[in-house]
Amino acid sequence: MSPSSTSLIEGLDSKDRTKVCESLNDARRFALYHSSLLVPILEKVKVVVVKSMKNPRSSLRKTSIMASSDIFKAFGDQLLYSNSDALDSLLLQLLLKASQDRKFVCEEADRTLKVMEDSITPLPLRTLKKQVDRTQEAVLSSAGPEILGTLGRTIKMRPLILYESENFDYPIPNSL
Repeated sequence: MSPSSTSLIEGLDSKDRTKVCESLNDARRFALYHSSLLVPILEKVKVVVVKSMKNPRSSLRKTSIMASSDIFKAFGDQLLYSNSDALDSLLLQLLLKASQDRKFVCEEADRTLKVMEDSITPLPLRTLKKQVDRTQEAVLSSAGPEILGTLGRTIKMRPLILYESENFDYPIPNSL
């Protein structure tokens, strides 16, 4: 493991949120420009990204969402062959953030879901189905259109499915 990877892990493990935020930005740079250096610690980075998405600080949430977007761009299909549940957890958090967070966080989560759809060739429909099977209406409202969009790309009928996905709407509780 390189010294830069070691310092990245130390930053990601920090209790200081500004240090974690800086380390997430470093992870973004690694993903975009030196992805081979990030491979040995990718599982650890995904776990911290998911943990950061749950943080009450919206700036840290948005940074972690942007980091996941860059990870999707850099690694694409390789993410499907992981032994952990990190991709499922990451997807759940993205769907939650796309449906029930502050506007700028929602918009970033939506962009990241689109990047994920474009980056992962066979988008994990089983993973998306798990999220749809959840009882949270907020997750359903985000997962439904993603599944329809994925199916549209898969069967090359994207314009028709996108039209239908606009009509695919789950009610979101007023409390959100």
